[in-house]
Amino acid sequence: MLPMLKQPDNPSSDQVHTDVAIQTELATNKRAWDKIAPNFSGHCSLPDWGPFGECRSVDVLGDPRGLTVLEVGCGSGDSIARVAEHGAKKVFGIDISTTQIALATKRNRANIDAGRVHLIEAPMEKTLDLGGIDLIFSIYAIGWTRDLAATFRNLAAYLNPGGRLIWSWGHPLFPEILYVDCKFVLPDSYSYFNEQSQVAADWHGSEGTVMQNRMLSTWFRHITDAGFIIRHLLEPEAESCPAEVFNNNRLIPMVRARLLPTTLVYICEKA
Repeated sequence: MLPMLKQPDNPSSDQVHTDVAIQTELATNKRAWDKIAPNFSGHCSLPDWGPFGECRSVDVLGDPRGLTVLEVGCGSGDSIARVAEHGAKKVFGIDISTTQIALATKRNRANIDAGRVHLIEAPMEKTLDLGGIDLIFSIYAIGWTRDLAATFRNLAAYLNPGGRLIWSWGHPLFPEILYVDCKFVLPDSYSYFNEQSQVAADWHGSEGTVMQNRMLSTWFRHITDAGFIIRHLLEPEAESCPAEVFNNNRLIPMVRARLLPTTLVYICEKA
């Protein structure tokens, strides 16, 4: 079922986005994730980089042994546990949701007590007292940011020179393209160029979330403005084949995922 989308009370874009609007949107999304987080426990976690098992068979992250690692949007903590098990020296996780941090804490209790994992409840847009990070990764989380410039600026500040930022998000066209009568079509109301925030009402049973389409050129501009070099941009094929899956609150038939790229994976390096 398609979500009911409407413009929020203070519609904004990456070009004009006030601090008040950002804080209001963050509060909306935090309430939603605090409520629905258990429904997503374990989803979109390593070795998968998306809801269809994207890059499951590819070693995108590389060997974390001896590295200090940060996950942005750590969710239920399954990816953190995997990175710690594979030899990372220290793993940080940040998430805006109190519920997610509680789930991640339970999942990583032993490593937290041993001082190898440290979890922080905070929005990615907030500048934290972090540094000396060798590797930052994020799976379907950075796209939730309400302030792209602040988020990428923070991540660049946390990373050591030459450090890597690897993150995934949905392909901007995939959730919009419909499969009707054996044809791919776009809704008449759709515009790739519309980057205004939208409210998805009743998102997975929440009171609603604030979502935003962003053009590839917008992602590129903010990534490079923050001092990152994009080394690779992956459009992986789906590797798992459920009959259907939710993506941006839309029930997606698997036929679409077999024929269209669902996910983008950015492999970046701090200059």
